[in-house]
Amino acid sequence: MALKSATAKVRFPAITRISIQFALLVSLIIAIVLGSLLVLNWQQKRGLDRLLESETKERAETLKNVVDHLQHELEVFTRNWAQREEMANFAAQPKIPWIQSSLMPALKARRLNRAWVVRANGETLFDSTAGRAGPVGPAPATLEEVTRLHPDQQSGTFSHRSADGTAEISYAVIRRESDPSPLGLLLIARTLNSERSRELGTVLRGIVTLGSESHGTPRGLGNITAEIPLRGLGGNDVDSLVLSTTAPEFNLLLRQRNDLRTVVVITFLISGFIACAIRPGRRHLRAAASAMSSSDTPSTSIAASFSVIGCAAHMASTRSHSSGK
Repeated sequence: MALKSATAKVRFPAITRISIQFALLVSLIIAIVLGSLLVLNWQQKRGLDRLLESETKERAETLKNVVDHLQHELEVFTRNWAQREEMANFAAQPKIPWIQSSLMPALKARRLNRAWVVRANGETLFDSTAGRAGPVGPAPATLEEVTRLHPDQQSGTFSHRSADGTAEISYAVIRRESDPSPLGLLLIARTLNSERSRELGTVLRGIVTLGSESHGTPRGLGNITAEIPLRGLGGNDVDSLVLSTTAPEFNLLLRQRNDLRTVVVITFLISGFIACAIRPGRRHLRAAASAMSSSDTPSTSIAASFSVIGCAAHMASTRSHSSGK
């Protein structure tokens, strides 16, 4: 009964059965095409997200491997010097001329920035910055701290952040070959300054910065950003390294995705333009749409919806007859 009352409010124009079928067929084709484009766009977005995540993990793993390799080299260098008999003699009875003439040139050759020799009781015997302008602070670690935090390790590497910046520091226990008791601790530091960051960026074909110095590097397609933490002696994060690399292949995929979006938008615009350009039957279309918007029962909405389809089919049929004449 409600369906009859709805159809009574909106009078259907006289249209042929072929026009209705043609309009429904065209509507179905447009809906299928638009639906397929939207599904394709969604699948492409998911694929790009997974590819971006995979590339980010790969770049972070590469950055970590390079940093681990450099830290291992620094640790081996420090351990070799700590195992020398001359270093054990220096820890027992400091002789500044010896360490100035032997260790300092080696640090300069490897472009290392600072070294400390600390006795077992925590006293700093040597600091390579002594004599320079500015106060000399305590060593970044002592033998007691190393033994407490890493009792099974005779050497290792950690990151340390101070007023001078962030540095990688390698340590090694000083002892004689004939006496297992530790005499002290040797620490050697390599500062992560802008020059070091440029060298890492050249190796990794990107831009490497410290997380504390990064200013919101943009993330997304075309610019992959990977980050690894720099951990202190106790395992806490003191800073991070950020690698930013460009990926031209992502820019191409992004343009293809934008082209697909453009096709969807243009299809919608063309459909709306065609519907608005058909003038005959517009009065019936407005009446059907008004009935559909003001209806408060499901049956009335269904009837009004069929009225909209019927009016659109009539408009298309009228347009085609006019063109034929």
